[in-house]
Amino acid sequence: MSLTPFTDRASIQSLPNEIKATIFEFVIFEATKSRSFNFQIGGGLPPQLILMAVCTDWAGLCIDLPELWTRISIALLPARPARASDWNQFAVACERALGWSRLLSLDLELEHWHLNDDSIQTASYWNTVNGGRVFDSTGLSLRILQFSIQQCERWKSFAMLGYDDDMEAQPRAGIPWRYLVNVTNLIPKLQTISFTHLWQMPPSAPQPRTTYLDTFLVAPSLSVASFNACFAPLNLPWAQLTEINVDTVGFVDFHDIANYFVMLMRRTTAHTVSWSHNMDFHDIVDGIFPADSTIENPHIVKLELIPMMLPKMRLPNLTDLEFTLTGVSEDFVDTVSGVTSLLKDSHCRLLVLTLNHSHSTEDIRTVAPLLPYLGSLQSLTCNAILHDADIALDLLEGLRDLLVATTFSLPKLTTLTVNLAQSTREQDSDSIDLCVLDAFHAEAVWQIVQTRMLAASSSAVKLEHFLIELVAAPSGTRDPIEASDGGFQNSSAGRNIMAAGVDFKLKLPAQTSQVVPMDE
Repeated sequence: MSLTPFTDRASIQSLPNEIKATIFEFVIFEATKSRSFNFQIGGGLPPQLILMAVCTDWAGLCIDLPELWTRISIALLPARPARASDWNQFAVACERALGWSRLLSLDLELEHWHLNDDSIQTASYWNTVNGGRVFDSTGLSLRILQFSIQQCERWKSFAMLGYDDDMEAQPRAGIPWRYLVNVTNLIPKLQTISFTHLWQMPPSAPQPRTTYLDTFLVAPSLSVASFNACFAPLNLPWAQLTEINVDTVGFVDFHDIANYFVMLMRRTTAHTVSWSHNMDFHDIVDGIFPADSTIENPHIVKLELIPMMLPKMRLPNLTDLEFTLTGVSEDFVDTVSGVTSLLKDSHCRLLVLTLNHSHSTEDIRTVAPLLPYLGSLQSLTCNAILHDADIALDLLEGLRDLLVATTFSLPKLTTLTVNLAQSTREQDSDSIDLCVLDAFHAEAVWQIVQTRMLAASSSAVKLEHFLIELVAAPSGTRDPIEASDGGFQNSSAGRNIMAAGVDFKLKLPAQTSQVVPMDE
């Protein structure tokens, strides 16, 4: 019996709608992970609209599938100059998209928010005069914000993003409390809120300050709050939050920061608390914390600190700590001293430590006072910015001195990561565009490999993973750094590392080199 090859092809239109719906959901889920597929005038079409454009049947099916519209990201500024008719058409399209998810929970992101309180009032006036029609980006932004707030009872996550470039070059965009206050007590599904690169601007009268500070106080599902923005001391449901990220730029002075820090650290039950900052914030301010009281919090497991003086704290369950390394001087806070006191008082078992070098790049050896409290540490990450040509070698030699000369230090360490990042600041005149890793770098690494990866003492575990990565500046910020590792690889120490058969990797930017494994 002979079999005739089957050459007919079934049209995708012959598939049941249930199968097409599954395919559509997968396509949209993958595409909406990237902001390159958001709703934007003159930008690429979001995947939902691409599918709708295929044929009338697909358009109808997309509209009938509310699960395709539960993740919406809208860019409020056009990718190219817009025609007069584009503004209102886009506003109508966004309103429909927000409504097509019907009763399902909604993940919503508004990008390129650029209005301040004055421009919001102006836009509100002209929207009224024009009967709600939109003629520019100001009117569009306000209209879409109003549409979004109408859907607030379905918000699962809500994020607003301003500009991530030089704030002075743009109008100072503010968190629009004048309108956001209207979601108060109407956000039962909200799990995550995020405000990024926005300035704190209290609403004008008639909204009192106390009203907008309580906007997110009654949010029974809220678990993550992130304020990478000029931040007001909002009243939040601290007992239910599991993750908090607070940027300190919005505070007026150090005493305001201190008071809010104490309040949050006492009240929160979050396991992750991150304090971040967008400015040089190393000034010494004595007496901002009471000396006779101690903050105790058994809930905090992961903590990121800014370079500031710390109150007395006891965090017995802390296992993951990140802080900025600054040394003793007349101008800077001694962060090592504060963290040493924290670890001493907490009696915690720290497992993960991340050290960020400040702009002044302090010597890694200054962490020596921490060593008695790091007996359980398993992972150490050092992040440094390449402001000059000596930083990489100084850091590696400092680590060598800590890990080799003091062999009893960090006895449980199994993972060591060194990230050397290119500066993103064009005005940083000392920043280097070429990083040369030579025999001196290799020698420092080889001594660590010998002592901690090959011949660890009986009282210490072996270092299992050692990574050095050179990180180029994000695309578009400046020309990427170049790297040369020939001197490293061809040196005697470099060849010894390669022959040792250990898990050491030297990872350079893709345009200069690939990952160079040293375990072959």
